[in-house]
Amino acid sequence: MGTEFVRAGQPAPKFKMKAIGSGREISAEALAGHVSVLIFVNQDTQRDGRGIIKAIREEYPSAAEVVIASVVDLSPVPVILKGMAENVLKDSYQKSAARLAEGSDPAAYVIILPDWKGELLKAFGVKAVNKQPAFVVIDRTGQIAGAYQGDDPGAAAVTLLADLVV
Repeated sequence: MGTEFVRAGQPAPKFKMKAIGSGREISAEALAGHVSVLIFVNQDTQRDGRGIIKAIREEYPSAAEVVIASVVDLSPVPVILKGMAENVLKDSYQKSAARLAEGSDPAAYVIILPDWKGELLKAFGVKAVNKQPAFVVIDRTGQIAGAYQGDDPGAAAVTLLADLVV
């Protein structure tokens, strides 16, 4: 059984972040018109976060169908280690981009958003991503369609997306 931390039907909080690697600006406004999934992880749960992405991409392979962004909680990282953490994220971006099918735009498929102060996690009410990843599904109108943190998050994400992706 999972936990819902924000209510479906309310507007997604406003935000603006720059993606590591591509430099793409991701904001609530930029996601308007798209079905989007924000996956919240930290260094302990990033592998589970990749599992959610894999489950979604197996069902919805195109970034035009579903935009997926990984929000990485870096609030526990000491300022002195910020550069090192950023380099690790850039390396992760490069490795993920290299695994994409030929002709795929990495900026569309590999979206890593560093949350240095934990502000986006707070805005969405996400907690304990060191234990389990969490995700929020945002519909084309910018409304929260659902949120989940619990067992089998990949299946939960695919189920939430079923009514939104046409």
